[in-house]
Amino acid sequence: MRTIARHTVALLITLAVAGACRERTVPSTAPEPAPFGLNRDEVAGVIITELMADPFAVADDVGEYIEVFNPGSAPVDMQGWHIVSGPSGAETHTIGASFIVPACGVAVLVRAGQGNGGITNGYVYGTSITLNNSTTDFVVLRRADNSLVDSVSYSVRNADGTVGTPTFSPSSGISRVLVNPALDNTNIAGNTNWINTPTGSVYGLGDRGSPGVAGAAYAAACGTSQPAGPVATVTLSPATASIAIGATRALTASGADASGNPAPTTFTWTRGSDAVATVSTSGVVSGVAVGTTTISARSANGVTGTATVTVVPAAGAATVTVAINDPRELPVGFTKPAFPTVRDADNTVLTAVPLTWTTSDAAIATVDQLGYVTGVQPGTVTVRATAANGVTGANSITILPATASSSARYRSHLEFGVPTDATPADEQLIARTEFASSWNRTRGGPNWTSWNLNASQFGAAERCDCFSPDPLTPAPRIVDFDYRNSGYDRGHLVQSESRTATYQENAATFLLTNILPQAANNNQGPWLALENYLNDLARTGNKEIYVVAGGEYAPNAPSLKGEGRVLVPDYTWKVAIIRPAGTGLLGLGITDTDVQVIAARFPNRTESGIAASAATIRNTPWQSFQTTVDQIEAATGYDLLSSLPNDVEAALESGGVLGAQKTTAELVKTLSDALLSLARVRTMDKAEADALAKALQHGLDDLETKGPTALRAAVQTFVERIAKLPRSDMFTEAHASSWTATANGLLLRLQRAQ
Repeated sequence: MRTIARHTVALLITLAVAGACRERTVPSTAPEPAPFGLNRDEVAGVIITELMADPFAVADDVGEYIEVFNPGSAPVDMQGWHIVSGPSGAETHTIGASFIVPACGVAVLVRAGQGNGGITNGYVYGTSITLNNSTTDFVVLRRADNSLVDSVSYSVRNADGTVGTPTFSPSSGISRVLVNPALDNTNIAGNTNWINTPTGSVYGLGDRGSPGVAGAAYAAACGTSQPAGPVATVTLSPATASIAIGATRALTASGADASGNPAPTTFTWTRGSDAVATVSTSGVVSGVAVGTTTISARSANGVTGTATVTVVPAAGAATVTVAINDPRELPVGFTKPAFPTVRDADNTVLTAVPLTWTTSDAAIATVDQLGYVTGVQPGTVTVRATAANGVTGANSITILPATASSSARYRSHLEFGVPTDATPADEQLIARTEFASSWNRTRGGPNWTSWNLNASQFGAAERCDCFSPDPLTPAPRIVDFDYRNSGYDRGHLVQSESRTATYQENAATFLLTNILPQAANNNQGPWLALENYLNDLARTGNKEIYVVAGGEYAPNAPSLKGEGRVLVPDYTWKVAIIRPAGTGLLGLGITDTDVQVIAARFPNRTESGIAASAATIRNTPWQSFQTTVDQIEAATGYDLLSSLPNDVEAALESGGVLGAQKTTAELVKTLSDALLSLARVRTMDKAEADALAKALQHGLDDLETKGPTALRAAVQTFVERIAKLPRSDMFTEAHASSWTATANGLLLRLQRAQ
């Protein structure tokens, strides 16, 4: 890989001549760009403004939704329009009935009826559209004549339609919402116009989302809207309501100015009597005891509206439905939750209804009283939830063998040594085919997980989504429920995507000995970006990678939900040793040049205003968190690369490289030559390449007198542009990996020098 830069110009020019007359085609798998800038008063259209892809309170197949906004001055009927989705564009649905999106208003398309987790008036598109929980999905809306209305892609797309960087994957139980419909909504990833629905905006059974509620900036996007005056009246809907004990009912509040025009505001919800009913910060009323109470919503300027709520004796269950996330399969020994929904005769969702869970054959699968199904032996069973009055609901699940024949090749997961520290009493070493880990019973999570990564371990297996207690850990074991509604992601150390040769190997990554609490902005931001970078090196860069990762904890670390069972690390860290495919420790010496070490440390707390806060890092490049192995060892107390020869270990852990080390000027010249090559084969605009090369040189010239800031910014821009450029015969992934590795090494050198 190190010879690429030397020969790149001649190689790329030769390929450019050979391919100059080729016509580049774009696969149909990529979503088309949205018609941004269209005058939507002249052409009837809508804008996709909110996506719920991974509901938590209910299963995906009853909780997913797509919200749209009509900025025009006339209603839009979506009958005959087409919804297109899926990584390959194979999922389609034609809206077969009249569905009106009001002028300057929003409407919701839902996957299922029956309330859809709190949405009662949406258009039901059914099972033909499934929003996936990975990085590859998109949603496209077309008119009946197939002309494009709008499209949204989770991740940035390359010119050939493949997923590029940055990427986005949905947060569990949190919708992604558009801030301003007048601005670009084409890509969610890397676009500050898309955000997670803020804390406090909940609906239905408690997921964060605002389906059917227009954002504060939406009125300004309407061509006919007029600025509203201050709130003069507040109206609650419905003005009177009746709910049963244990049931919930969502109230809505709206403000209007003195002329009756809608006036956006925030509301503070209060109730007359806690003994009768409670109300959430989003207006969801819960029945507590028989009686009548007043529910109030006060606007930001102090205007109050009220509704009267009567709580009646609890109604019996009329229906019970049971949902299980797809695929409804589970290897022996693993666990997956079933989600019940209970409704009364008026189709109102009932909460806190006692249910008895059973399976049709406990020899095949068991189920606990929280609805968690555990596979016992291969076969198919019915999982049933029964209310006290005998009303029951059920679904089926297939239990697969615990193991399967695999084409994946695993080298030693502990090739570069077993990490050790001064407190061996809190270490339980667990060795599996897919990874090795050290379990810490006191923290309720792994001290570290170590694994080998290569191209053979990737395949087409589906995501198991089966977070399971590890049977090798002592009781009482950590379970999925310990994480539920905690505010933290169940963060993989070994990424699920990197174990997809078989379904069983993918399931192993969901064992809780491979999971740490991770802030969403870390887990779905720079942590994910580094995972994708290493995956690309393994899959297309012909590399063998050895990784160890874990958490760094404060002395009095907080725990999930304050329960003391699973502690939350302040930082998560990762060390990756990158070698040519098929190689490991054997023969590695101080003069070798075919080894690279990446060490990174990421903030992981959800709170703002503390050193370890991850609140603002989602779109920060992973390279910004690079450090040295020595620094991670100092922070954690672990000796991580103990099997290396001492001189090699000292060089790599301090952030150095083996073999003859290039000067900073030589590294800058390598990057500048790369830009020249890209311009010559027209992969990059010549003016842009020249400007970036000049910025690199100016940064180098100023290094001694003004410090590394300018050079570091230019190198970071180089890395970001290389990641986004389309790959081709003239600019392969091998070129990109080599040049990016050079740039990352230079960034680390500049960081240490500062």
